[in-house]
Amino acid sequence: MPPFKRRSRFPGFWFSRPRYNFRKSATDFRSPKMCITGQIPDPTTPGVWWRDDTVWRLYQNAHADVIKQGIQNGLASVTLYGVQNCVQPVHGETYTVNLRGMQQRSPRGFLRTVLIVGAAAAAGGPPATIQNGQTLALPPSSSSGPRPPLQVWHRDPSTGGWNQFSASDSRFLLDAARHFKSPWTSSVIDFASMTMTDTATGVKTDVRIACPLDGQEVASAVAAAEMAQRKERLYEMVESLRAPEKAEPVLQSRVRSQSYLPGVTLDVTSVRANSFLSRGNPLYERFVATLARHMPDLRGLLENGGVSPSNPHSVIEHVFHGTPPDNRASIMKHGMNPSLRTSGADYFSTNAAVSIGFCGNELSVVTRRRDWAVKLLVFLVLKLPPGFEAKRGNVVTMREVEYELPILEVTVHERGC
Repeated sequence: MPPFKRRSRFPGFWFSRPRYNFRKSATDFRSPKMCITGQIPDPTTPGVWWRDDTVWRLYQNAHADVIKQGIQNGLASVTLYGVQNCVQPVHGETYTVNLRGMQQRSPRGFLRTVLIVGAAAAAGGPPATIQNGQTLALPPSSSSGPRPPLQVWHRDPSTGGWNQFSASDSRFLLDAARHFKSPWTSSVIDFASMTMTDTATGVKTDVRIACPLDGQEVASAVAAAEMAQRKERLYEMVESLRAPEKAEPVLQSRVRSQSYLPGVTLDVTSVRANSFLSRGNPLYERFVATLARHMPDLRGLLENGGVSPSNPHSVIEHVFHGTPPDNRASIMKHGMNPSLRTSGADYFSTNAAVSIGFCGNELSVVTRRRDWAVKLLVFLVLKLPPGFEAKRGNVVTMREVEYELPILEVTVHERGC
């Protein structure tokens, strides 16, 4: 489907009826059906079935839900989109089901019997009533049960009635409204006007979202869903940026282009990932949540294939941090500690030579000999306010720890010319 248009608010909510169960009844008209190949027994497995020449075949859940909802809403017929068959095994074709006579009509005019078999009786469900020739379980009277899920409906242009998308299709549509691309190309959903347009026929139908929640709960549910969807994309980006095999070439190139002292060059001789970081780790989740809050500022980067760690103008950048050896383990596990700041900020550098000067006693010991090595920490920093203060030359000043993530420990080796 082409890119979906996003919408800022829903124009209204349609409240759905509870789901009904279906069961077989002695009063239902389900004697064995006849066809050109002979007589076959009715199916007994719960579901919505249609009669082929030789066997009963089960509808997919999405199509079965449309038929059930059509019966419950008293419709004369429903339309099934994307029914796969031998002619269109991938994209499927459009079928109609006459709910009065319970017959399916194919695009070529073939009629097939449709049958609903439910599990309410076997499970000890409530008494059933007969409606449109089908056994329909009465809705539960208790309101203490779980609320029905968020639902998406579409209007049938031929009947004017509303048909419900399946749960999986509803999740896809709501997810697609907040993403940029989709592999489908059959319809376009415009969530601003709440319409769906078939790209092949140009037919436009209305779309509604039915939700049993009140306004505040809807806002909370939508906000939570949007945050979860943002995080999934950001997890992938952070994992790529903190991978040692991807970060090392960038860091190595940067270090080798920098001079520590006249006649002295530097090399990165080892790169070790922060073993404390993983999904669910508070430090990791805190940084991803910060990125999610700045999603509008990151959208261009994500659309262009992600963030390049070698781009100094990117809002996300790899930076070095020098600290005495006793501090490194704590910083890797818990991040920077604001209570230990001496000037109200954390300082990083894009130049490893600058950060080496802050390694304390380790530096005074190793520099007494030639060919020494020092360990530095590498952070990802989000250079956006309010967490980011300024970048002056190669020094990056950060105000809030939520905008920092320690990802690597690197060994920088001095090598004389």
